[in-house]
Amino acid sequence: MYQKSSQDFPAECRELSYFERLKSSYPIHPEVFDRLYDDWSTLERFQKTRGVLRLLAAVIHDLWVRGDSSFLIMPGCLPLDTLVIRDELTRYLDDGWNAVIETDVDGPRSVPYQLDAENPRFGQLIAARRVARTIFLGSAPSVKQMKVRGIEDIRMRLGVVQPGELIAVFNDVLGRLQEKLTHLYSSGQRYWYDLPPNLRRTVEDRALQFEGDDIVYEIEQRIKSERERGDFNGIHSCPASSMDVPDEQSVRLVVLGPKSFHKAGETESPALVSAKDILEHRGAGPRLYRNMLIFVAPDREIITALDQETRRYLAWKSVVKDAEALNLDAHQLTQAKENLNRSNETVALRLREAYSWLLVPSQDNVTDPIGFDVKRISGGESWVQKASHSVKQSEQLIKQWHPAHLVRELDSWLWKEQDYIQVKKVWEALSSYCYFYRLKNDDVLLNTISQG
Repeated sequence: MYQKSSQDFPAECRELSYFERLKSSYPIHPEVFDRLYDDWSTLERFQKTRGVLRLLAAVIHDLWVRGDSSFLIMPGCLPLDTLVIRDELTRYLDDGWNAVIETDVDGPRSVPYQLDAENPRFGQLIAARRVARTIFLGSAPSVKQMKVRGIEDIRMRLGVVQPGELIAVFNDVLGRLQEKLTHLYSSGQRYWYDLPPNLRRTVEDRALQFEGDDIVYEIEQRIKSERERGDFNGIHSCPASSMDVPDEQSVRLVVLGPKSFHKAGETESPALVSAKDILEHRGAGPRLYRNMLIFVAPDREIITALDQETRRYLAWKSVVKDAEALNLDAHQLTQAKENLNRSNETVALRLREAYSWLLVPSQDNVTDPIGFDVKRISGGESWVQKASHSVKQSEQLIKQWHPAHLVRELDSWLWKEQDYIQVKKVWEALSSYCYFYRLKNDDVLLNTISQG
């Protein structure tokens, strides 16, 4: 197994001398001895001979009673849920390690035990507990002063994988443990347990403490910092009321706030309600130039994910800010800053994904009520660019107008019973009524008249 999957295990396992070690140390895997004599022997009170013999005697007895069928007794086989075996190890450690084992390593109340119970793929191999035991054995004796802490993932696999078992299962377990455990740390490809709760738990606790208004404020500030204008004459981000959107004769994009979300199929979503209010009013009075507004809104499902990621970002930000008060060491501070940057990028990505609904006011004819042409806009661009591309392709925003279209509008609506009409009145009508084409600004109309 070590030769066929050599990239998954330490290089030493491919050597003939390691094969001889496997035979000579049977039924104990050499990794058990290496961890005890290389790591645990650094502890002052650890008894190299008597302590190891007493521990292994208890392990062998317990596994025999359980009917364990492992090929060798490996680090992942050590039943740390048995009090005698746990005491043999924790007697050399600082106070508090029993609690860490009970919650994060082994026993019916531990997270690894629950993972094995919930997932048949893990439970069949007792994979979560075996990985947790292996990391504990290889990292518990470490101290903060160490420059390199914990064990590498290849050594974790050496401590758990047996012939016939899928290595991928243990790799997956390791990822799940990182997400779930309070006392498990990682750096690169190294993993270790420590007494203080890890930063991930601190961040999760802090994330829950932020109020909804804090999240909305952060999202709105990011939206308002967007400087792109696309093909619009103005961008109005997160208006608090219809008064915040000017009533002008040039096309403007209104970016609705995170609370004004939309969901496919809904006819009275918060986004549509907000858009309708802004379209019909400016403050207490009516809006005149309704054909000059286009709206973009967030998706209800994605805005929920954005909310969670924003909470995480603010939590990491607070951890970095409070690094001194939290007594973070250099490694933890570096890790916090890396996670802050990563979370910041994720928030930006989720924000672009969230604003994926375009709401364009439309009206078939003068007698119909004004409705909205609602469509989803996707892509990795900003909401301004996505909206700009969509309205241009669908001709819902006109930058160049053919004179024939102008003639048709004049004949149909504007000078049916007149010999002439003022250009100003034409522009007033095009700006006001949603059954007309939507021109970007009056220059488009003037250029069309000039060409005609």
